[in-house]
Amino acid sequence: MLVWGSNKGKKSLFSALFEALDKSFIVFFISLILVCFPTHITPLFAEEIIPQASEPFKDLVVSTERLKGPNANETKSFSPFYSSLSSLRLEQFSGVDATENQIGFYSGAVMGAFGSRFNLPNLKLRAVYGRGYYSYTSSKKIGDSYVDVLFEGESEFYEAMVGYEFRLGKVILKAYGGVISETNHIDPRDPQNSLEGSEYGAKFLLEGWYEFSSGHWLSSYGSYSTGSEYYVAHSRYGLPLLADIPFIGAMDFGVEAGVFGNKEFDALRLGAFSRHKTSIGEFTFSAGISGDYDQPDALYGTFQYYRKLGQF
Repeated sequence: MLVWGSNKGKKSLFSALFEALDKSFIVFFISLILVCFPTHITPLFAEEIIPQASEPFKDLVVSTERLKGPNANETKSFSPFYSSLSSLRLEQFSGVDATENQIGFYSGAVMGAFGSRFNLPNLKLRAVYGRGYYSYTSSKKIGDSYVDVLFEGESEFYEAMVGYEFRLGKVILKAYGGVISETNHIDPRDPQNSLEGSEYGAKFLLEGWYEFSSGHWLSSYGSYSTGSEYYVAHSRYGLPLLADIPFIGAMDFGVEAGVFGNKEFDALRLGAFSRHKTSIGEFTFSAGISGDYDQPDALYGTFQYYRKLGQF
């Protein structure tokens, strides 16, 4: 069980989860609730419903609602707002990442509906919000001596980026650039930790995907932000394990590895994952070993939800 220390004693994972239910963090939990409903209950969020619902309505309005202009031979027509939903291209994702001394949540979306206006069909807008809690032990000078002190940290970030998707045969590449705001509050204050406070900077992200002819696939992504000098490089190699079956969907299984860190720490991860492709989206679970200078053999676990809405 994940436990954090505090000046008033220990608090459990459930307490930390309860504290996380604020601001746009609620978006993450709402998204989990929405995907549990059948698609016919939430048609505006279902790519299967949008094309079928919008096109007949569009034809009806254009054929019956013609507006007469000053000239009797002049007619003007319009299309309803709802018909534009058929061109919606939205990618939604949320996740949880936890080790023995930290837990983090994030939720975001990538919008691709506006690129056609600028003759850039693969233009993408990306926005993400995240929040996390962590703890660590470090020495602190009290009086004339140094003692080990347990520090508790709370982090939060917002990021907004613009990107473009490139397709080269079976290779898909996505490149993003934008801004990020990061905030860290540490209790008690740690004068040796440079992450304390708020920082703003630029962020760059690159994603890649390649599918082999055998159905195996390789995905990689890397990012770097200038504020906290946070970096990450992560790869997964997956292969199909199960065909599409009721309630479980198609299942992929594979291995993953990554490195990440900032100006205060560096870490390495090695693990395995399973990806479940269902009618309401993709669910990915992973677990393995995460090592850094403080905990060289800590366990980690992640959960990710991903879904495409609209026509791709």
